[in-house]
Amino acid sequence: MLKSTLSLRPLRGAVMAVSLLALAPTAGAAPKLAPRALAPKPTGRELPARTFVERLVVKFHEGSHVRLREDGLRVRASERAATERELLSGLRLDDARVEADVAEVAALLDRAPRIGSLSRLFQGEEASLDASKLSGEAKGGQQLADLNLYFEVPLLPGTTVENVAELVEALNRVSSVEAAYAQPPAEPAMVNFGMEAGLRALLSAADISPTTPLYQANQGYLNAAPSGINATYAWTVNGGRGTNVRFVDIEGGWRTSHEDFPAFFRIGGTQYNDLGWRNHGTAVLGEIVGASNGYGVTGIANAATPGVEAIGAQSAASAITNAAGALGAGGVILVELHAQGPAGRALQPGHA
Repeated sequence: MLKSTLSLRPLRGAVMAVSLLALAPTAGAAPKLAPRALAPKPTGRELPARTFVERLVVKFHEGSHVRLREDGLRVRASERAATERELLSGLRLDDARVEADVAEVAALLDRAPRIGSLSRLFQGEEASLDASKLSGEAKGGQQLADLNLYFEVPLLPGTTVENVAELVEALNRVSSVEAAYAQPPAEPAMVNFGMEAGLRALLSAADISPTTPLYQANQGYLNAAPSGINATYAWTVNGGRGTNVRFVDIEGGWRTSHEDFPAFFRIGGTQYNDLGWRNHGTAVLGEIVGASNGYGVTGIANAATPGVEAIGAQSAASAITNAAGALGAGGVILVELHAQGPAGRALQPGHA
């Protein structure tokens, strides 16, 4: 009996070792990500009547691996990662269904009152967007959207939500489409663009010679509450002027050559050739990064390093993504835009 018991001990140890190995995570295996929540599909009628729209956007489901190539939308099934195949399977979509759906989407978009060709909504390089997604998921532990699955078509000027409501509804009936929507144009984020004297001077200052007066006394928002944000106190604190911080403003235009601006680390996108956009953007930059140089205005974060990203030839979403890539960790993005939303009333000039 003793001999039999001793002979079983190595076997029990081997079984135990195998069991533990089966339970242990595989070396190098990716951690399980929290699932990405999906919003309800738009109906095409969320916006108020007669709202102008400038683009149609279509987002395909995760895992479909739809890409834009020279001859149109193509399903790149052979390039799918294992995680993409798993996501697609969870949606009960197969290659044949996705192929048919992509063809249907292309046919529907051909019916849109469009003025240009289909393009990717996010203008960054595909590989760069893929890398950002993987990095964000690794750091956040949650599934992120594949930005390469968003596509857009520009619409004829004057197109309203009524003109494309049925088309948006039809696009959202396609199984492989996660969401399709019509997007209104962006406007400068302002309420009755009334500038203080200091900002009016910033926009009208011509050159260093003759010397521009110092307008800081006119910048009431630099002072303590309730009239301001107490920037003058922040300047007494280490880092309070934005030293070593990069900042990007996103809107439609600026006069980046203004005498009261520091050097820009980035001037991205295409600016509108429009005085209203340019004046608004210049004023915003003056409020934030106007140089502390004894003339003109003094910015709230006057030691920060500025950049700009314009939306004249890209969506706001694309501009934000490009700005984030240029900034890196710790940077600051300011989005100086608003647009009509489903819960508000129609836009009126000078209203947020």
